[in-house]
Amino acid sequence: MIAPRNRKLLQSLLLLGSVTEARDPYTGGHLWRMSQLCKMIAVRAGASRRVEMEAVIGGWLHDIGKIGVPDAILLKRGRLTGDELSVMHRHPRLGAALLRDHPLGLLARRVVAEHHERLDGSGYPRGLHGEAIGRASRIVAVADAFDAMTSARPYRAAMTPEKALSVLRPLAGRQYDAGAFEALAALVEEGRLDGIVGHADHGVDLVLCPHCGPAVAVPRDARSGDVIRCHTCLGVFRLYFRGKAWRAMPEADDETARDAAMPPGPPSAIPHIIDSLADHPARAAH
Repeated sequence: MIAPRNRKLLQSLLLLGSVTEARDPYTGGHLWRMSQLCKMIAVRAGASRRVEMEAVIGGWLHDIGKIGVPDAILLKRGRLTGDELSVMHRHPRLGAALLRDHPLGLLARRVVAEHHERLDGSGYPRGLHGEAIGRASRIVAVADAFDAMTSARPYRAAMTPEKALSVLRPLAGRQYDAGAFEALAALVEEGRLDGIVGHADHGVDLVLCPHCGPAVAVPRDARSGDVIRCHTCLGVFRLYFRGKAWRAMPEADDETARDAAMPPGPPSAIPHIIDSLADHPARAAH
């Protein structure tokens, strides 16, 4: 349980993750989806209350170390060179170090340090094996891989949840925790992730800016034909609802687009996360 006196401390801790996401416009909504996925996987897998808490908070903060990665590497669209990968692979250690002096940092430090470790020792930064990797870290690793696969990027389309499962399934028990994977698979099969995959918040869809690529949150009150301006490049595009999804078509930035508005970002998920952690009955330890 999160004591009332610690709510402000937890808020300050989670805000650090928001800073990381703000630096990388190509990962819009990733932290919100991670918080949802980690919680649902942990609960479905029967994890203890402590593990659930560490997975949710660690999932929100897992990439905080990317604060120390130069933009030229963090935002590069193409394949990273060997030297660039070496820099990127430092972010788990750096993230754990950044949390060292925060009063609640212990809730997330292990996950931040271990979320790229793999059961067979092929991960980084330490090449840990099996249960030397914390259970919360193993849950976050599965959620992170699934979200990466099911999120669109300027250079590739998003996988369907079913396709992502087919990629992860042969790796379950080898690189990824089998129990966490089975929990994820059950959630997908039950349709419980339909409102999370491809969203930035409950009821907030994402589209890719047709000019520069980053994900843009579609306002809840959007209508087909609305003209929107991208937060990142300030380019203008028109929203269309086709089939079951929103599409974005580029528009000229002329007189007809002068009133195009930048949509407000989704509301902060931090208060909801704190409430969900504070008001949850304890479960037996696993």
